[in-house]
Amino acid sequence: MKRRPVQRAVVNRFAAGFCCGILIFASQAVCQVKADSAATGRHSPSAVMLRSALLPGWGQWVNGCRFKAVIAAGGTAALAATAVWNNQKRQAASTGDERTFYEDGRSQAIWYLAALYGLNLMDAYVDAHLKHFDVSGDLSVQPGQAGEFVCSVRIIWAM
Repeated sequence: MKRRPVQRAVVNRFAAGFCCGILIFASQAVCQVKADSAATGRHSPSAVMLRSALLPGWGQWVNGCRFKAVIAAGGTAALAATAVWNNQKRQAASTGDERTFYEDGRSQAIWYLAALYGLNLMDAYVDAHLKHFDVSGDLSVQPGQAGEFVCSVRIIWAM
């Protein structure tokens, strides 16, 4: 039984949203921030973004986020393959309705591919900027000389 275009659009949107959700939320737990910048070395955010532009996922790999790199590369490859497959099916279609159906599928895959590609570039750039950001629970300012303003914030999150 052939699925109607409306059902397919709902499935495509759900799959794209699910993949983006995994990329953004779940991968943050996997990416470990390394506090020792001398041992890990610094990478230019522009260079990392250029790597991600050349090969999606490469920038995430350089930043140390292996899970995000696999999601970005796999998602890009899957969406590109979907666009090519829909284009081939559109060319082989015999009726106008079939051509429209596969043309819409191709267009959706291309839009999702562009969105994932942009998200890939932004994620690599921001991750490179925040790679050595201090995320410790103690955000206190050490007391200075007499007359200076001192403030401290202590955040403890236990689950």
